[in-house]
Amino acid sequence: LGGTKAKNLLYLLDIKILKLLKENNIKKKEELYYGAYLLTTYAIEKRADSLYGAYQRTLERNDSKINLKLIIKEEENHLKEIEEKIDKNKELSQLKNKAIDLESGIFSNFLSAVEEEIFLT
Repeated sequence: LGGTKAKNLLYLLDIKILKLLKENNIKKKEELYYGAYLLTTYAIEKRADSLYGAYQRTLERNDSKINLKLIIKEEENHLKEIEEKIDKNKELSQLKNKAIDLESGIFSNFLSAVEEEIFLT
């Protein structure tokens, strides 16, 4: 579900974050790409955290034998690690919320496109 649209979501987020970093005078190639990696990963991990949590609660309400708790713990640890790296850089730290906003807009468009695909087929 989503296929190419999901890949495009990640690509578009990365491009928009690169642009955001350039607009905030982060221009050295190494800092630009590392910063984009960190902020893109941060935004994606925040989304995954909310989705995995909702999915786990749904599984529990339906007495499913499937459990995502280990995956959720791994994702929480990865998010913490990424956030610590971002927070070591004042410029990047100030852009965390903007990265979340960019991801939210892109994700909303992604969901709309997937819903359209589902209901048109």
